[in-house]
Amino acid sequence: MDKKSCKYHRHARQEEFFLILQGTATLRYDGEEYPVKKGDFVAKPAGKQHAHQFINSGVEILKILDVGLNVANDITYYPDEGVYYLPDEEKVFSKQGELKEWTSEPNE
Repeated sequence: MDKKSCKYHRHARQEEFFLILQGTATLRYDGEEYPVKKGDFVAKPAGKQHAHQFINSGVEILKILDVGLNVANDITYYPDEGVYYLPDEEKVFSKQGELKEWTSEPNE
């Protein structure tokens, strides 16, 4: 299937945890790849800025419980694209300046 849960990204302040409810996936985490399956639990601590993404590597639908804090002044960075997202301001930037047409949708 190779569908992605999100674009590879990291948060400056948000803490998250993930529980795999169904399926199998590859977890991209800080430049490494790890297999995960139903029942696996992954914690991403706040302030560590761990880049992460799940890629469905199985044949069935991947279901993930994703729980995270809604933290003010968080900044999301997408290292594959060199893009920063400021959710409080709903603005997206790269080194070239503000981006108007960028999307966080990983499977387009």
